[in-house]
Amino acid sequence: MNVRGNSVRQEKTVDVVFVVDTSGSMGDSERLDNVKAGINDFIDNVEKAKLGDNIRAGLVSYDDTAIVQENLDTVSNNGTSLKSTVKALEAGGGTFIQDGLYKAKDMFSGSKSDEKMIILLTDGAPHIFLPCRKCNK
Repeated sequence: MNVRGNSVRQEKTVDVVFVVDTSGSMGDSERLDNVKAGINDFIDNVEKAKLGDNIRAGLVSYDDTAIVQENLDTVSNNGTSLKSTVKALEAGGGTFIQDGLYKAKDMFSGSKSDEKMIILLTDGAPHIFLPCRKCNK
C-alpha cells in the first residue's frame, strides 16, 4: 500500500536466458525460423505489457560450442538488439547442449532477480558431451 492506502502492484523481477540450438538440423523444416519468431513474440509481448523494466533477457546459442550472444539486460534496454541478434542466427554444426546450459547458468551469477529461467529451444538430443567428472568407474 502507498501512503494514501491504495494498493500498489509489485512486479517481480525475472531473468530469462534463451538457449538456442543452432546445430545443422535446426535449418530443416523451418525449425530455427520458428524459434526466432517465438523469441520475437516474447519480446513484443513483454513490451506490450509494459514489463520491459522488470524482465531481463539474454541469449546463448550453441552448435559445436556455445556463445553468449546477448548478456542479461532489461527488455527495455536490449529488446531491439536481442531481436537483431536472433535474426542473424544461422544453423550449422553439432549439438553441444551442455555447453549452452552451463553458459546460461553462469549468466545468473550476481543476479538479484526474484526468478531465474532458462528456456531451452532445441530439436533433439546432444551429439557432443562434456566428460563425466563424477562417474562410477
